[in-house]
Amino acid sequence: LNDGSNIISAGIANDISFEKKILENLKVNKMICIDPTDESKKIIEEIVSNKVVFIKSALYHKAEQTKIYHPFDKKNLNLSIDNLYNSNNFELIETVTIEKIMKTYNLNHIDVLKLDIEGVVDKVITSIIQNKIFPKQIAFEIERPSSFLRQYQFFKRLFFLIKILKKNYNLFSYTKTKIGFRIEIIASLKK
Repeated sequence: LNDGSNIISAGIANDISFEKKILENLKVNKMICIDPTDESKKIIEEIVSNKVVFIKSALYHKAEQTKIYHPFDKKNLNLSIDNLYNSNNFELIETVTIEKIMKTYNLNHIDVLKLDIEGVVDKVITSIIQNKIFPKQIAFEIERPSSFLRQYQFFKRLFFLIKILKKNYNLFSYTKTKIGFRIEIIASLKK
């Protein structure tokens, strides 16, 4: 990464270690942070920079009003459009797309796209690739749904995503925690 990079980070919850590390080491052009929770908005306010923008929304592959589900554990800040938790507790939220963010903030490219968006990462990545948007690096997490009945669909979506990414990206797995429940991958654009 170089100074002047454009960073999009979706799924903040209460951890801004990634964002802080980037800002410590680079003079970014723009860092867009997206999360649907008030807690995330508060923690992002700890970062004092006119280069950082917070969008209180959920990143998705289409802009719409949709249900976002709360986990059963009240301490868990990770809301899920895909309802990873099989919860009945939801709220309605307006979603935002990468394409809309790029247009709104006049970004002609993305250097790093970090996604921790609880079950819909494949839909977002597939959408941007279909729209010819190729971030230099994509760091993402794919979470396995808790319902056994949804496992087949999960793996089908996972293998489709990997197939699409392999055309333009080198893929590296870096999962060290919660093995079996999530897969963490870094995709680096081929030169």
